[in-house]
Amino acid sequence: WYSIQHAVGVGCAAGGVLWGSLDAPLAQFGAWQTGKWATTLHAPRGMVSSWLMNNLHFTNFQSVQEGSGRYRYQFELLDEAPNHAQVRAYGRQMLQPLQARVVENAPDWDQTSGFWVEPPSVLAEPRIDAAGGVNIRLRNVTGEPVTATVGFTLPGDLPDSPTRRESRLQLPAFGVGQVKWQG
Repeated sequence: WYSIQHAVGVGCAAGGVLWGSLDAPLAQFGAWQTGKWATTLHAPRGMVSSWLMNNLHFTNFQSVQEGSGRYRYQFELLDEAPNHAQVRAYGRQMLQPLQARVVENAPDWDQTSGFWVEPPSVLAEPRIDAAGGVNIRLRNVTGEPVTATVGFTLPGDLPDSPTRRESRLQLPAFGVGQVKWQG
């Protein structure tokens, strides 16, 4: 058995799938591997088996299987084999889904959300601080350095408007950084 963080990617040149589980972190890959002690992963086939419960491990798992449980899975089909960054981002998005808040006086947006982050391999976590500033924590989920671009526009801004706000930040491989905007 292998314990996954949150997601697994399986694929070949013809396509792939991202597979994630929040509640069942044990998996076997390639074939039934029960009773084998592998020092390396050998999975010539794209078989993924999820183990909901296991009483052969003596920590973090119940020794008995009683009652009912809730086991959540999520899948996404791809046109190509997934890469490491896609699997990490998929697992992270499962762990921290979009958070929404209800506000009494929402702005009258006549366009899509004005916030963006590029490239897609950079994850962003925006937070508003006590002074009304915006702190955006960035995380590069690839093994290569990237230049992250973070920006936003206000309602009514045109694409090349001078009120468009944009910041760039160099992020090392698997690195984190932060952008701060003060109103």
